[in-house]
Parts: sequence; C-alpha cells; structure tokens
Amino acid sequence: MPITTRAMARRQQPRSDDVQFKCFLDLPLEIRTEIYSYFQACPETRHSLMAVSHQISEECTPLFFRQLRFTIHALYPSALQAGFSKSAIRFSPRCTPRGFDQFYLRKMSDFRLRNIHSLGYNVARPTEGRARVSTADLLGMKELCGVLLSHIGSLECLEELVIYMKPRWAITQKEVKIDKEEMWYVVDRDGTWDEIEQKLVRRGGPLQGWEVSRRIELSDVPQRDPSVGHLLRYVSSTFRKTNDNHTTGESLPVPTIVVQIVS
Repeated sequence: MPITTRAMARRQQPRSDDVQFKCFLDLPLEIRTEIYSYFQACPETRHSLMAVSHQISEECTPLFFRQLRFTIHALYPSALQAGFSKSAIRFSPRCTPRGFDQFYLRKMSDFRLRNIHSLGYNVARPTEGRARVSTADLLGMKELCGVLLSHIGSLECLEELVIYMKPRWAITQKEVKIDKEEMWYVVDRDGTWDEIEQKLVRRGGPLQGWEVSRRIELSDVPQRDPSVGHLLRYVSSTFRKTNDNHTTGESLPVPTIVVQIVS
C-alpha cells in the first residue's frame, strides 16, 4: 500500500481519545454535570476541560461562571502578593473599566456574557500614597457606569457588583466613635462615591432599582500612635439585583452601612 494511502487510512480511523470523548457525551447530562463539578476544586483545570469541545464548554460555563467573580484591576493585588512595591507598578490599559470592555466583554461570546453572575472592581489607585484624598479611582467608577450601561442587556444573569478598595488609612480615636453615616463621610468626603452609586441604580441606570449595601472594616491591631484608633482596611459598595428591579418613581434605594472591627 502506498505511503499516502496508508496515511489517509490512519486519518480515517477513529482515535481512541475520540471514541472515549463520544462515549462521555453519550452519558446522561446529569452524570456529566456531576463530573464537571469536580473541576470546581481545581480552577486551573477548567480551561483544559472547556477546550475539549464546544458542547462541553457550553455545558460547563453556567456551572463555572456561577462561582466566579470577574474582577477589574485584579493585576494590582496579585502584583503586590508577588512582592512588587506600589511605586513600581503601572497599570495596563486592560486593568481599567474601558480596557475590561475592550479586551474582555467585547470579545466574549454572547453565551458567556449571559452567564456572568458577579463583577468586582478594585477601585484603588496604586500610585497614590496613604492620603485620604483621591485614593479611589472615581473617574474609573464613572467609566464603569457607562460600560455596564452598554452591556447590561447581554449580562442577563448578572446579580452582583462589588466596588471595593483596601486603603489602610489611619483612623483617629475620635472618628472611630462616630456613627455609621459619619464613618462613611470619612471615606467619601466630597460625596462623589455616593453620586456614582446613585447614577448606577437610578432610573435609566444600568443597575436600576438594585439594593446597595456598604461595608467598612476596621483593624483592631494596636497602633504606635496613641491618637490612632484603627486602620481602615476595607471599604465596599455591593449592588445586588432584587426580584423587582424597576424603579417606579424618583426615589432611590437607601444604602445600608455595616461597620465591622476585625482582627
């Protein structure tokens, strides 16, 4: 038999992994889904599984995406964990809301966009020092509002947005004793953060009628300076979709505020 004929014959014979692959797809969907769930414990393996076939990718996506939070600015915390200093880090354009739109959302299939359940935005600007003024990327927050407005029709399963930062600001003893609303004033002195929250949830906003909750975490680690009461470790606004997310009037949801002291 000529070499070319033998090569063609080999190509026409089903490979063993092809046979196993077809046998796997012959299993009931409930069993396949149970097998997919084992990949939850090892996220690094998910990409390989989803690359096997289009059908498996579509079956896995709802399961995996339900557990994921897609975070903008994720590069910054990972770089800090790797030992880089703040002054040495420069954000890539991909780490902004506009970059998230251009490089990810616009390139995702409609099927995957429909299965995103949670988004996070690390709003801290890494080049800033420890001063309270302008440590949050407020322009980025406004930009995020426009990005969500462009894609909210495709993000059918989106039910949570978390905007957060870890500022590590020093809080005086006097400020620690004030009430929750005044504690939020320590975070948002000029009201811009609050203004952007309202822009997101008001009528015509991308998250119209969603509930808003704010969280402030203070560290109880003793400080060298006796005038310093705590460190402000974490600040967030969490937006959650409600069963009735249609605003009937001009009234906006009132954010709840939780202040917690953690070790």
